[in-house]
Amino acid sequence: MSKFICFVMSISILLQMCILVKPAEQTYADGFNGSTFLYTEKETVSYSSKKESEVSISGGLPKYYSTFSNTNDCAPVAGSIVLGYFDRQFDQLIPNFTAGRYIRDQFIYTAQNDTIVNLTNTLYGLMDTNTSGNGTTVNQFKNGLQEYAQSRGRTIGYSSVMNGSLSVQEVIDSINSGNPIVIFVVGYALVSDNISSTTNTDTYSKDIYGGAHTMVIGGVKTITYYNQSGSVVESKVLLDVYTGYATKLNCYMILNAYGNLDDAYSVKIN
Repeated sequence: MSKFICFVMSISILLQMCILVKPAEQTYADGFNGSTFLYTEKETVSYSSKKESEVSISGGLPKYYSTFSNTNDCAPVAGSIVLGYFDRQFDQLIPNFTAGRYIRDQFIYTAQNDTIVNLTNTLYGLMDTNTSGNGTTVNQFKNGLQEYAQSRGRTIGYSSVMNGSLSVQEVIDSINSGNPIVIFVVGYALVSDNISSTTNTDTYSKDIYGGAHTMVIGGVKTITYYNQSGSVVESKVLLDVYTGYATKLNCYMILNAYGNLDDAYSVKIN
């Protein structure tokens, strides 16, 4: 009987340990440009007619990128892109730095310089990058960016644009309100070149990546394709992303083409 009791107690302790141990949070890394590139594939859509619509933040977002001074720094780079954008409104959000200037009603961002590299390094520390694994968790990103904004006398708000999956309408609403969206993905497809169009066909050249990455959305393009009877044959949602990659600074990510979009937040700094 005593052996049976000991056995039951051992099983009970093991079950408690299994319940108490929480799964590790996903970290988002993609530390080296092209390190998770898998392959390129082409997709051709044939159609009779199509409709396109596009929204974007006026002037876009700054095209900052990783210099690889730190590993797994995609989340801090994304944070710098967000701060560079809001520095247009709050000039001292980034000290001793001017986000850009208007030329003929078009806002032109200042190119990345040492100030931005140092800003990314600061966020790297504030976000505790590489302390919970290779990269930065969603909560580490949010907390670190919030800490930085507060240190500059500003407040920051995050609004989820996920409803089981990415809510495209909420993303569009956020863009129309002038607020960028930060996304956290594991696997993704980027359009490597402009969409190649001929009569009644569009060809997408997709670069497929397999890693966990953080990017910032500055716009959305939707394309709906129809056949001769007017029925939808294909729909594409193209997210205008700022990748943090020096060789592919700004391009489209095709939603639901590959991998998973885990989380997404509209960001507003006041």
